[in-house]
Amino acid sequence: MARRSIHPALLLALAVSSLATAPGRSQPAAAPARPPLVFEDESLSERDRAQLESTARMVARWAMVQRVVAAVVTQNADPPAAARIAEIDRQWQAGAGVGGLADALLSNECAQALQAVIAANPGFDGAFVTDQQGALVCATQRPALYFYGEQDGWRRAYADGAGAIFVASPSDEPGSDVRVQPISVPVRAGGRTVGVLVVRRLADG
Repeated sequence: MARRSIHPALLLALAVSSLATAPGRSQPAAAPARPPLVFEDESLSERDRAQLESTARMVARWAMVQRVVAAVVTQNADPPAAARIAEIDRQWQAGAGVGGLADALLSNECAQALQAVIAANPGFDGAFVTDQQGALVCATQRPALYFYGEQDGWRRAYADGAGAIFVASPSDEPGSDVRVQPISVPVRAGGRTVGVLVVRRLADG
């Protein structure tokens, strides 16, 4: 009898699922199959809402990239302690390299995957990924913070483990004329929300 091959995508799904449900680790509650979409600006026209929804759903697919998911699952398996996160964040905001951590987060496989996605999709200013605590896993460029777990956009995307797509209102980039619109989406593995991807869309006007 001929041996049936398994599609590579199925193998990836099984591998990520097994990583995300390693014994001895507490897991977030199961996330819905299609995360809800939330707009900070509820006064958007139907046309603007439809365009942003299309963009946000595309960003949500980027959160499924293998190297992104695997990096988040790996960090969640051995997460930094809260005190360590606070100390890194303090040094990070002061501009320190934190013992080479900044360079590592901008050049690891997760960062390389994000850089490839951003390069292939004009109209975005960068992206970063966090674990389920809100600590950075990777980034395309150095963000302002190391810890995002207390930020409103992150909280609304993580949604206590349920996961949601959150489209923030555009804002001016400090020190420049650039306006950006953060889009935050859940990173999921094994049917659970394990982190958050934040992508900065270049806003019009």
